[in-house]
Amino acid sequence: MEKKAPGRVPVTKDMTFGGVEQIPLIAEAGPYLIAGPGQYHDQVKDLPLEQGTVLGWNHESMIEGIEYLMDRAEKGTYLYRVYPEAEWEKDSGKREVNIIHFPAADRGRAKGHPWIMVCPGGAYINVCSISEGYPVAKKFNELGYDVFVATYRTGLYDVMPKPLDDLAACIRYVREHRERFGVNGERYIVCGFSAGGNLTALWGTKNHGYAAYGLPKPEALFPIYPVSDLHLFPGLDPEAVSALLTTMFGADITEKKKDEYSALLQADRAYPPSYIVCCKDDSTVPCVNSEKLYERLQELGVPSVLEEGEHGEHGFGDGRFSDVKDWMQHAVTFAEETAGPRS
Repeated sequence: MEKKAPGRVPVTKDMTFGGVEQIPLIAEAGPYLIAGPGQYHDQVKDLPLEQGTVLGWNHESMIEGIEYLMDRAEKGTYLYRVYPEAEWEKDSGKREVNIIHFPAADRGRAKGHPWIMVCPGGAYINVCSISEGYPVAKKFNELGYDVFVATYRTGLYDVMPKPLDDLAACIRYVREHRERFGVNGERYIVCGFSAGGNLTALWGTKNHGYAAYGLPKPEALFPIYPVSDLHLFPGLDPEAVSALLTTMFGADITEKKKDEYSALLQADRAYPPSYIVCCKDDSTVPCVNSEKLYERLQELGVPSVLEEGEHGEHGFGDGRFSDVKDWMQHAVTFAEETAGPRS
């Protein structure tokens, strides 16, 4: 007899982040709602969802995403660890690298679209899927796209290039199991937020992206309030900038290293079509990162769009309470219009 999943738990704005982690139905995903060793988890674990605004998150969006994750869990297996167990012994962090599959309801429609790999942000110290993963997956599903929300390795010191290795492993896993997931192995989009936006932007470069890992070129990239260049931090606290760079590279923070990991400097004419989104009042990642990336892609002749709102700050996720509330619809329309010949 098939074991029945635990019952649902009502999610309200008064439930704490820590309480959400304890919901039995999504216990497997609990450690990955806000994954990693950084301070964001500890900062909010005892707060009600309504106070997620401290990190720029909206409780209505998160509640909808959590409810959607429970819907997915009720249907069976939903979380997949992408590295084989033999590799966990060499690097225990690889055990935590996973994808959560959210299939679009309309399977016939989804087969005509690429699938989307979503990389939530978190300054490379956390992966904040509760705000930038599950609500985003729900909306992309409604638009007819299968979605995989990635948990990649983060850390407090010298984490690069592990997140890129993990993104490659996630994409490779989907391709190798395309029949199980019911997707086209070759056609995909990468979408990421903040640090996940940096990861997404780097995925388009030849030195650290898809080509370096021997994987197909993505059909499009959606970098959302990304860090596109490791020199573009006007007005930010130098200590915060130093902390990010130390997280990424440890003590090896040279100009050469920053240039090597700058999507803005490494982009070339083969860079994937990109739909870039930000809001001008972003006080965490200056919007100049998005603006300069767009300008560079335009110079290179790469199909690209910058959707830039006045208000929305950082962490707006699906955008519903920002000036860019329809960015997801606009992004997939852009991807459809710029897609090359299809097999």
